[in-house]
Amino acid sequence: EQDGTCSAPYFYRGTCPFSVNLLNYTKGMKATFAANCGVGWPLDGYGPEKPKPLPARYPSHAPGQKPAWECKRNFNPTCPDGFNFDGVMCHEDGTYLGANMKNCAHFDARRWTDDMKEAFAAHCHVFWPCVQAP
Repeated sequence: EQDGTCSAPYFYRGTCPFSVNLLNYTKGMKATFAANCGVGWPLDGYGPEKPKPLPARYPSHAPGQKPAWECKRNFNPTCPDGFNFDGVMCHEDGTYLGANMKNCAHFDARRWTDDMKEAFAAHCHVFWPCVQAP
């Protein structure tokens, strides 16, 4: 809202108030609020001069090779790496740092296109596996 008040969506189940005025919060205060309350802000506004936040998962890579987050993705699996599929939903495996973000930790991606999976991956900092070289 225009007065600096932010209201959580109806499905928010965190420990913080449903409505909070963040008008005079600095970026650092907002980051602390987000971490304590299990919430976040959209990731727009990042460019070459502003690095993106570190991913919630750190894909491994061998020394001298490109990090796994720079590879071409294989979006054929229903769920990203580190998530388990129960036949209906993808569920984080207990190591995902974004587990407090309910829409990122449990979701149904069975009908998602590759573009939808790519957008979800960028928003929730998850990774589908890399395409394997032939």
